[in-house]
Amino acid sequence: MRIFTLCVILSLISSAGMAASKRRIQVMSYNVENLFDTQKDEGKNDWTYLPSNFKGKASECEKIRSRRYRKDCKKINWTDKALKVKLSQIKKVVDENEYGRPEILGLVEVENGNVVGMLAKKLGYKSFKVTTSPDKRGVDVAMLYKESKKLKFLSWKEHLVPADPSHPTRNILEVTFLLDGKHKLTAFVNHWPSQGGPPIARVKAARVLKARIDAIRKTDPKHLFVAMGDFNVIPGDDPHPFHGTLLSDGMLKDVRWTMTRDRKISYDVKNRLAPGTYFFYYGQKWNNLDHIFVSKSMVSKKSKVQADLESFNILAPEFATKTATWDGRYYMSEVEMKKVPWSYNHATTKKSKAGFSDHFPITVEIKF
Repeated sequence: MRIFTLCVILSLISSAGMAASKRRIQVMSYNVENLFDTQKDEGKNDWTYLPSNFKGKASECEKIRSRRYRKDCKKINWTDKALKVKLSQIKKVVDENEYGRPEILGLVEVENGNVVGMLAKKLGYKSFKVTTSPDKRGVDVAMLYKESKKLKFLSWKEHLVPADPSHPTRNILEVTFLLDGKHKLTAFVNHWPSQGGPPIARVKAARVLKARIDAIRKTDPKHLFVAMGDFNVIPGDDPHPFHGTLLSDGMLKDVRWTMTRDRKISYDVKNRLAPGTYFFYYGQKWNNLDHIFVSKSMVSKKSKVQADLESFNILAPEFATKTATWDGRYYMSEVEMKKVPWSYNHATTKKSKAGFSDHFPITVEIKF
């Protein structure tokens, strides 16, 4: 009888544990490095990512001023076969995630709904949203998501970021969900202006995001937020888009920063992380261009909805890394850095040579 009772208790504990483990969702942000379809988007400078025999491509490639980008345009034969390989490489990285495919997957550097739909189908997502930005190359952001009893879609919109008319940038994507039937959660996907532009360009993007969050909080103080993406911000930015604008009132917290400074989290957990999400070859510098920010309340142990800081990860499977070499002028062997992101080679159709992305994805679990 005692053995039977013990078995029942253990069974109940196991069931309770399984139920508890289900009361969470995962968020992932991934810059997939130029995911374009093979069709011409009218009004966009997407010539590089078209088949070589596409009418007008050769002459348009010649017009590109940058020698490097002109060479890429001529060399890349972006066919359906090449795109198929690209989609497979993205899937391989996402599937390496230890918790499976996330409920919310923010994508950066995608062209349009057509190619995002292809990726969604390959990954098994039925729902997604994509921006329609003024970016000259046609680059946008997107979100794939899985609806369930835990996560219900409510609404979405996109926000234009003010920019120099000669350098328009990507819109910010906003998608609102109902979490666990009672908590409103709005997730934003960002791809702020690159380091090729001045810090003020990224400050303008920060102001748009901050203003939208403040507007929602004004009518719903308990509203929860997740902001993810490639923010293209480095420590040397001045004025600084994070410290001076986005995080100035402390209502958002950087998950990685908070996790690494939490003394209750072991060094073993922290030390598993890659040094960054992006590697600058020039100067051999790691950087965390990619971030996940959450509402201040979500890093509190007392909150009903929490970002599980220990679950934060920079997903850097060894197969998606390479060794970088640099001597200050050329890619050589004088300086060597191992396990940096293996940037994608759009000019090949061989998986063994294609690479993956110049960014690592980042993930965090939200428990409730």
